[in-house]
Amino acid sequence: MIAYLKQRLRFTDYGGGKAWLAHWQSTIADAAGWYRDVKQVDWSRVERLVFVCKGNICRSPYGQYRAAAMGWPAISMGLEALPGSCADADAIEAASRRDVDLRAHRSTRYSPQLLKSTDLVLGFEPWHLQQMRQQTGSGIAQMTLAGLWCQPRRPDLGDPHNRGLHYFDICYSLIDTAMQTMTQCKRS
Repeated sequence: MIAYLKQRLRFTDYGGGKAWLAHWQSTIADAAGWYRDVKQVDWSRVERLVFVCKGNICRSPYGQYRAAAMGWPAISMGLEALPGSCADADAIEAASRRDVDLRAHRSTRYSPQLLKSTDLVLGFEPWHLQQMRQQTGSGIAQMTLAGLWCQPRRPDLGDPHNRGLHYFDICYSLIDTAMQTMTQCKRS
């Protein structure tokens, strides 16, 4: 019965059962309008994208390198990063399948001092946004959730670390669609 439910609910498409629950919780919050303020981006002010996740070894480096490949100035950081860490091995493999090379990436810890007023800071989970706001305050840079820009919309884009290549592929595909949407918004 449990195996049937896992397959039916497709937990692996979200990084596991806990991530699946976080996804639905954030989706309901999004429908209730909780993220309305971070969906309002003044694209005329955006000169650089700053991707922020937990460890700066999976999602945020991929976002940075994908953004750079699309012509965006970009950096990445991690709220709990160990500075100088390499990208996760599965991240490197999944990214290489999308023609993104993460082998040279080294992690950087999140620092509000590295932000500019022309940055758009993108978290991947609602708690990232909450923690960045606590550390940064308001007004330094615009902040949003990367998953609000992807198709389908996914306010909580859970961590693929130790979740297998299947979820890395899903996660990176969603980041790719978010980058396409943001690029279109910037051009409009």
